[in-house]
Amino acid sequence: MKLRPYQEHAVSDMIRALSKQDRALCVMATGGGKTEIMIALAAKAKRRVVVLMGRNRLIAQTAKRFRKVIPETCVWSAGEGEKRIGHVTVVSIHSADLLTIPEAGLVIVDECHNMNEGRYTSFISRHKGAKVAGFTATPWRQAVPIYGDHYGASFPSVTYQRGLLQLVKAGYLVPAVAKHMPLAFDASGVEIVAGDYNQGQLGALVCDQTKVHDQVIDAIKRLEDRHHVVWICTSIEHAEMVANELALAAQSYSVIHSKVETEGALKGFEDGTFRHVVSVMMLTEGIDIPCIDAIVLMRPTRSPTLMVQAVGRGLRPSKGKTDCLVLDYGDVFENCGPLPEPYLRKPGKKKEPMEATIGVCPACLSYIPIRAKECPDCGHVNQVEVDRLKALSRMASNVDPMGAHPVAYDCYKVNITQHKSKNGNDCIRIDFHVRGRMWPIPAWGNDFPRSWKIMKALLKELTPFEFESWRECFEAVPTLEGYLNVPKKVMVQKNGEYENVCGIEN
Repeated sequence: MKLRPYQEHAVSDMIRALSKQDRALCVMATGGGKTEIMIALAAKAKRRVVVLMGRNRLIAQTAKRFRKVIPETCVWSAGEGEKRIGHVTVVSIHSADLLTIPEAGLVIVDECHNMNEGRYTSFISRHKGAKVAGFTATPWRQAVPIYGDHYGASFPSVTYQRGLLQLVKAGYLVPAVAKHMPLAFDASGVEIVAGDYNQGQLGALVCDQTKVHDQVIDAIKRLEDRHHVVWICTSIEHAEMVANELALAAQSYSVIHSKVETEGALKGFEDGTFRHVVSVMMLTEGIDIPCIDAIVLMRPTRSPTLMVQAVGRGLRPSKGKTDCLVLDYGDVFENCGPLPEPYLRKPGKKKEPMEATIGVCPACLSYIPIRAKECPDCGHVNQVEVDRLKALSRMASNVDPMGAHPVAYDCYKVNITQHKSKNGNDCIRIDFHVRGRMWPIPAWGNDFPRSWKIMKALLKELTPFEFESWRECFEAVPTLEGYLNVPKKVMVQKNGEYENVCGIEN
């Protein structure tokens, strides 16, 4: 098994972290290959390894992939008819109520955003001497991070992270083209329970025969160039209504939910027998079908985890596939935020309103950054935003820039990269992504002593490391991404036509 370069970094970082602490967290965008990282981690373990799985239908699939590298892998699952313990054991959490594995040294938890559920905590508590390695694409629970020092956090920090945009840029995933649909459900009157819509009320809302008919007919028109379409529905009744409308429209389809057999339906979908598959919570985690080129979101939700997991099914590359079209009939993106940066809440601030960062292009209905001057999909110019920026520019021209006071911005993300200057010299760039601005605020540094002194002071606040020299720091940049702390505030000083980062607040 040959790992991609970033997967090798993930394995080494996880091993390094687990040598110093009891828990480590790997955050990998859906389709980034976290199973390969888990296998490589298990292959290097000297004591017994437990791979804890939350979905029964993924047990056999996961065990098969492990056995290609570690042939002696065993399975503990009543559903698979096997309960054996080996050096590596793939365990169904549903069959592990009283299971204790002797000499277990490492517990690998797949989809570890579910780890606070009672069966997980009980299993881990019975293996006190074992280290815990968590893997997920969505490190949040009710829009609150599962890491940090707050109550309920499962991990102290993120050990390694590879995001969606990084994987798309490298060609390992395709981009999602998300569209807001005019016929979307209006769930504004539905109660919020545990961070998401009340499922009973939501079921009553979506099972509107006229609405479903109109949505399906509208979607089919927009899906003309798509060949493998997944429909994400709210309930079994809702799914059956959607399937019936597809049948009336002479579309080939299969239905997948808890009351039907799934293997034949998925096989027929993959080989092209069925163009559509209608699903109820069965295609949100762990399913690997690269040919999916369209997702129809028929389920309103406020859960960023559900959004990212559902859309992630369509981002794996496949022959002839350039992107994945997402039709949003549930106002999912408006509720949850952009796919790469969904709306998250600060621990203990569940009632605090979150600032919107996503808007809709009036010309092509694509979801775009709320402050975008131009739609990246159709080129439509947002004249309101252009006029706003011109007004700000005129206001700024009337202020003495050298006398301007520093401005504090709320920061939500930090990136660090290696760059070449126009003269070909090495330099470091730190991008601070802040609320209320479309583009990040950069901080640059090179080997000039004053520049290096400023960059060194910034990195001392942003990372747990201290570097002796500029060159040492520059060479380490590719490995620093997963170790960057996100400050609460970034202080920016206007200096003529330029802006300089003059401080950060943690």
